[in-house]
Amino acid sequence: MTSPTQTQKQLELIEACLNHRGTETFFKPYLELIDSLSACQVVIMSYGEGKPVSLICRNFNNTLTATRMMMLYVSQYYKTDTLRDEILAMPKGAMSLRTFDDILKPLPLESKNDLTSIFQSAHIEDKDAVLVVGSRHRLIINFYYTQKEDRQEKPSLISILGWLALLHYETDTQQTNPSVLDPLSDREKQVCHGILQGKKAEVIAADMDVAPSTVVTYRRRAYEKLGISSRASLFEIYNDGPI
Repeated sequence: MTSPTQTQKQLELIEACLNHRGTETFFKPYLELIDSLSACQVVIMSYGEGKPVSLICRNFNNTLTATRMMMLYVSQYYKTDTLRDEILAMPKGAMSLRTFDDILKPLPLESKNDLTSIFQSAHIEDKDAVLVVGSRHRLIINFYYTQKEDRQEKPSLISILGWLALLHYETDTQQTNPSVLDPLSDREKQVCHGILQGKKAEVIAADMDVAPSTVVTYRRRAYEKLGISSRASLFEIYNDGPI
């Protein structure tokens, strides 16, 4: 059961998310709120025509785990995902909650075994998903857990997290196409865009009017947030998003 102190903290984080919606500072209280849910991992996907786009991909214990799962999903499994069919058919303003059992139930046995195997390899035992649809975005926010969850108190907070994510991306009118780089600071984004354009650290540093060592620092921070360790991985996850 959630303690009064924890409930108060969650309310403060919700207020912070509302105050910072549509800006890069939204993600700090949002991720902290997810952490209070006891989720070990969160992945937010945006759906439309073509491949889904990863907006947030974070494992609170090992970010590389979340990134590998997201890349595997985008490259192989999204076309057979029943949640994809559901989110694409939902009307504006709709919201739906799905548990791991809900997701497994309609799958053929082979697909169930494959999905369960992927989860077990990442030490994940359970999952919740909230599907939300707005005027511009169709989002699925996936929460992963290292053990089977008691959902007695979870649905209300999971629903709030879904609406907060949608409100953030709907409010961010400057960003018509959400990107996997969204959680980064402006400087970290600049460095990543420079890398994606094939520029070396010295050139990026000159563009930004900073020292090359500063570029290296921003690159390290960006890679940590994205759960990657190389420029090749940056190209891979970015090319699975909007080009």
